[in-house]
Amino acid sequence: MNFTQEEIINMIYCLGEGERNCLLASHIYSQRYPNSRHPRKEAFERLKERFERTGQVGYEKNERAKRVLNKENSMQVALSVVENPHVSTRDVSRDLGISQTSVSRILRKEKFHPFHVQVHQQLEPLDFGRRLDFCRWSLNKIEQPNFFSGVLFSPFIRMDW
Repeated sequence: MNFTQEEIINMIYCLGEGERNCLLASHIYSQRYPNSRHPRKEAFERLKERFERTGQVGYEKNERAKRVLNKENSMQVALSVVENPHVSTRDVSRDLGISQTSVSRILRKEKFHPFHVQVHQQLEPLDFGRRLDFCRWSLNKIEQPNFFSGVLFSPFIRMDW
């Protein structure tokens, strides 16, 4: 839980008054400031440890990992994808030691687009006649009321007329 600057200052005063004893400082704080939240002993310990380690009482900012978008990495990623267009970003990431997010970012920057190969059936010369037969059959059936409401169309069902 993050404390305000005012609360941290009050905690420091209590630590000094308690002679750096965190449990005592916690009790002093709760007696002195009854209408505010009361930091536990562990909060005083973290504050004391942070001050002794850094010389400051403010919270440390989390440093983000630096991006790896440089020319060398961009070249390696692009070469990996050119060599094998079916390789996944996960595989490229593992092979090159670059995060998957960075690999995706590099590919977007280099104008590579993800895709999935989709295999479709090919139309054969006899298919035109079969389609025409189906159209004629359905035109005859359309005159029957509600006929098509009970028909299931699926690419996996073969109908011979």
